[in-house]
Amino acid sequence: MNLELLKSFVAVAETGGISKAEDRIHRTQSTISQQIARLESDLSTALFDRSKRTVQLTERGRQYLDYARRILDLDQESRALITDQDRFRIINIGLSDNNSQKDWWSCLRGFATQHKDIRATIKTDISNQLLSQVQEGHLDLTLSNELNEPNGVPDYHPVQLKWIAAKDFDVSAMRPLPLILYRPGCSFRTRAITALESAGIPWRIAFETTDWRSIRKATEEGFGVTLLDSLDGMTDVCELPPGSNLPEVDLIYLTLRLRPGSHNDPVLQDLAKHFRSIIKPQKNQINIQM
Repeated sequence: MNLELLKSFVAVAETGGISKAEDRIHRTQSTISQQIARLESDLSTALFDRSKRTVQLTERGRQYLDYARRILDLDQESRALITDQDRFRIINIGLSDNNSQKDWWSCLRGFATQHKDIRATIKTDISNQLLSQVQEGHLDLTLSNELNEPNGVPDYHPVQLKWIAAKDFDVSAMRPLPLILYRPGCSFRTRAITALESAGIPWRIAFETTDWRSIRKATEEGFGVTLLDSLDGMTDVCELPPGSNLPEVDLIYLTLRLRPGSHNDPVLQDLAKHFRSIIKPQKNQINIQM
């Protein structure tokens, strides 16, 4: 697809005439007319209704306009990406969804103040996906939840998970127990199902999502029971105490990881230093070696 043809088409459609489009894209009227004619020929359809005194799009033209804009936007976005990679170093950060609610913004702001030539790209995902991606080098740093206590990774903190439900939710009356969980691969989900299976408590998935806000809303509305690390500002819910007919759950480990080979990268080591404020480090903390 010739992007120059799309630029002429969008300019005429948005300005309402070839003469106005001429001023916007700095091409002659004859050039614009030829480019639109060529585009219509390529598409085998009329984009403008030429029976009208004013320039008007046909129905196919209106439909195509949205796609043309998106194609041009993607072109600009991809060019900006390449330009940024030439001018700046891109660092890829992964956060498990519940950790995206923590105060990592201030960590990143502090880091960015000291490194003007760095740009960060941040993604959220379930913990096992993040772990695979940082180990494979696709991510530079991850803050995620792990099931096993990490070996040789100094920056982690054990976290006790809590059963949480709406205040008027009757846990003992609900069997199978309706669960509100992240999708498979989430440490919270694994802990919840393992604990219930070990206790012989029947369960079912009532609500499954990848989004913390959806977990929060479904719990507040009494759709089921969830397992989280904190109430985190939720309303009309409560932590279910021991003796509420739900089993104790093993710890998980909030873990900061860097990609392999990063021990010689001063920029990533500095980034990790800023993120450590989110984690309560263990006493036997050592330099990150991966």
